[in-house]
Amino acid sequence: MDIINANLTRMPQVEILGIPALVTPHRVSKGAIHLGLYCYELQGSSEKPGEAMILVEQAADSFFYGTILTLTPLLMQGAKQLELDSRDILGKNHAAYFTPAEFEAQYFG
Repeated sequence: MDIINANLTRMPQVEILGIPALVTPHRVSKGAIHLGLYCYELQGSSEKPGEAMILVEQAADSFFYGTILTLTPLLMQGAKQLELDSRDILGKNHAAYFTPAEFEAQYFG
């Protein structure tokens, strides 16, 4: 499984439940995550393959689907996971690609 340094990689911007995020199909090195970003992994659902995904802190290797970086926490109040429907993740046909620093600067100048 590929592990990338997310700080050096441009990733497409999407929205998850209306929250801006960067997404990559790779695992990212947790030690290299840009300060101020939240890192989550997506795993496929064994109950609804191809439809639902589950947002977790660390996905099982066999169900790993990708990594999400956000400026806002998505798992709150002790929740261990968040089930997402494919409609909860919105991308644009011509999505802009950003490094985490560029993504953060876009919202915090």
